[in-house]
Amino acid sequence: MIIAEVRNLAIKEVNEKLYSDLSYCQKLHDFIIGKTNPTNYLTEEFGFMKFVNEYSVARTLAQGEEAKLKILTLLNDFEYTNELVCDVEKIAVELKLKKLSSNTRNSGKSLPISFSSKFLFIKHPDKIMPYDSYVLNSLKINSKSNIKSIPEYYYHAKKLKNWVSRNLDTILIDIKLEMENEVKILLKHLKLNRSELIAWRFTDKYLWAQESIRKMNAA
Repeated sequence: MIIAEVRNLAIKEVNEKLYSDLSYCQKLHDFIIGKTNPTNYLTEEFGFMKFVNEYSVARTLAQGEEAKLKILTLLNDFEYTNELVCDVEKIAVELKLKKLSSNTRNSGKSLPISFSSKFLFIKHPDKIMPYDSYVLNSLKINSKSNIKSIPEYYYHAKKLKNWVSRNLDTILIDIKLEMENEVKILLKHLKLNRSELIAWRFTDKYLWAQESIRKMNAA
């Protein structure tokens, strides 16, 4: 059941972030196809440096421009699969092995999962959503499960996303078409499933909003 207060905050968040989410997606794909070189992509508007800062993952990566260029090379050369959840972990492991992630938490044992999931999100916004601690807490409460792994996280997230997909017209009422049109305009050269993109964005922000409201009420 969708809670009105949570729904309204989620829609607000989707609307506020949709333009930047799609702009990062477009710039990434320009880089992937060679339209933008690594140095320019690193520093341009909606490029890599702005992405890692705005999505709060810069601290999980090795610092400096040279390190960021090495990360871009790794991401460009990575052998992506259709199993995006597996790729989330594989990219994080590769970054760690090549010493391109920071070692500031958990005695250096942590992986940059947040970064790899957010990178794959802007690469495939119609197929995955970021890994986020607020979302994780909501998934644990909603599923009554002690989620400990990345596959578990995405299993429960996709379960909710599938329900959202089936009920998207009802949930978003008269704003779904407006959102789809914005996606179409900004990503006109990319073949993305617009309805699935919106379903993933709403699912992500709904779970985030649940935890955000819980924290505000507990304060």
